[in-house]
Amino acid sequence: VIAAIEEFELAARALLAGLEAPDDGSLRRNAAARLADTATQVLQAATFG
Repeated sequence: VIAAIEEFELAARALLAGLEAPDDGSLRRNAAARLADTATQVLQAATFG
């Protein structure tokens, strides 16, 4: 569970960096997708161990 939460934190930081950096939107989309994936992993780890 801790590893999943740490990965979520990294994904959140990447999303924030993407929001601050100029780009065509793909960085933001990729970071948002990664954040969503890791949120799912956190929930699964918390639920199923």
